[in-house]
Amino acid sequence: MNDQPRRFLQRVWDSVRQPPSVTASHAADTLVGLCDSLLSERGEVSGARMAGEAMAAYQELNDAGRGAFFGQLVDHYTADPDAVTRAMDAYRANPTAARLHDLHLATEPRRLELFRRLNTAPGGIRTLVQMRADLLRTLADHPDRAVVSDDLLHLFRS
Repeated sequence: MNDQPRRFLQRVWDSVRQPPSVTASHAADTLVGLCDSLLSERGEVSGARMAGEAMAAYQELNDAGRGAFFGQLVDHYTADPDAVTRAMDAYRANPTAARLHDLHLATEPRRLELFRRLNTAPGGIRTLVQMRADLLRTLADHPDRAVVSDDLLHLFRS
């Protein structure tokens, strides 16, 4: 007796039965991968294309997926604490304008550059405004996400 059809149906059933949080987390991880690629991209045309793909992936997320993505923005796209410490130490040792500028650059969270690059996508600012609106609805339960909102506001004002 051929067991293949039954195994196939079992795999389909298992994939449908997956908890929404697993699916949402996977979708958010896929978006984070696109964002990481976007940050490493150098070309303007390919960067805009990749930004468009990332924005489309964001729009496909459900609320749980967006929540997972916002958590990644807080945790994964912050400033590098070691780089901040090195820049502070360098400034303390030699407080020049150049060292102060280096400190400023070190304290900028990576998500600001991510938002700048996402903004190059067609309709980028509209999607970023919608992203902030989505984010604001979660702040009561996740106040740590306020830093992401502040970074989006910084982008909108610049």
